[in-house]
Amino acid sequence: MPEIEVMARDLIEIMTDTTDFAMDIQLQLPPEVEQHRRRAAELRTEELRIRSEAAAELRTAARVLRQQGLALRDVGTLLGVSTARAGQLVGTGR
Repeated sequence: MPEIEVMARDLIEIMTDTTDFAMDIQLQLPPEVEQHRRRAAELRTEELRIRSEAAAELRTAARVLRQQGLALRDVGTLLGVSTARAGQLVGTGR
């Protein structure tokens, strides 16, 4: 239970001298804060999409290099990844 809910319950119990009540707490952020929160969420979503796209491009680059006859070690060197990662990118599992 969030601290605000505990504090609200305590206050209501003290003010009404009862513990038999229901309450529904709805928190609302200040507009400026909500705007920043929404923008951060949008950017996180965009980041996931971009990371996925970048991974797909790297896999394609690795496969093209491999199809051109390069060794996994060379593929890794050219793409800035380890030989094992190059193997994963081209789908050999090495």
